[in-house]
Amino acid sequence: MIIHDDAYLPEAEALSHYASPITSQIKLVNFDQLPDLNHHLIGIFGKADAAVGLTDYSLLTTNAVVKAVANGMRYLSIPPITLDGRSIFAYDFIQEDLVWARTLGHQILDIAEKTDNIHVTTAAGTDLTFRYHNRKPGIMSGVTDHSGAVGSASFEFYIPIEEDQTAGTLILDGAMGQLGHLSQPLKLTYQNGKITSIDNDLEGERMRAYIDSFNDQRTLHASEFGIGLNRLAHCLGRCYIEDESALSTCHIGHGRNLTLGGVLDAEGHYDLVMLKPTIRFGSRTVMVDGTLTL
Repeated sequence: MIIHDDAYLPEAEALSHYASPITSQIKLVNFDQLPDLNHHLIGIFGKADAAVGLTDYSLLTTNAVVKAVANGMRYLSIPPITLDGRSIFAYDFIQEDLVWARTLGHQILDIAEKTDNIHVTTAAGTDLTFRYHNRKPGIMSGVTDHSGAVGSASFEFYIPIEEDQTAGTLILDGAMGQLGHLSQPLKLTYQNGKITSIDNDLEGERMRAYIDSFNDQRTLHASEFGIGLNRLAHCLGRCYIEDESALSTCHIGHGRNLTLGGVLDAEGHYDLVMLKPTIRFGSRTVMVDGTLTL
């Protein structure tokens, strides 16, 4: 199954074309034409063995995907939102070596599994702590190569952090998820896992309006920590999947994190990207000013 929005029919048809030598059983589903499924998504995947998502709505983190992959379906998310008019398939970062990215991700994962806390600082002033006790780290690198696998075109190491443990200050200087580029850094404060204050400037107004659009206070909660694994990606605020995949960045995901292994079923998910962080897992430093130290 290839599930897509109206706007991404050309991409869906291209994927169908290249899948046709592998199987004749290909179904295109227009997400915009499905009745009353935007929240519940009941039965959306039917009996599909594999599904690709090309939708602005984040299907990846929904219960529908959790249940489908638990029954053996493979799911690959290709979030198609871009801000420069190009298709996501026109971006260079899509060409990254999947094996290289996955190998690097496993090096980070081996370190992360030996502790349950993260400390992130940046020269811009970020100072944040996260905890992930009894949570399992994972890797996304465009691969869904076995039954029940979940993947994304985002190249990243990720952890479904505890939703009530994030604390400290974020000086956001990379990108604001689907909102893209910032005209200036933005200060946010976290307590007990959630955003408690956002600076009252132009970028702060944009951020608050975006969060308010979900109409769900749970989207204030930090629910994922990620590190980019893509050498070809650049954080330029033009494609949020490229932004969070860039090798010298890390990001904080907020809101729904069910498929990642968390417990928060919010109305949406978005990521905030930091540039050139210093990252410590317990006593082990894995990145200094954006350069990996593995």
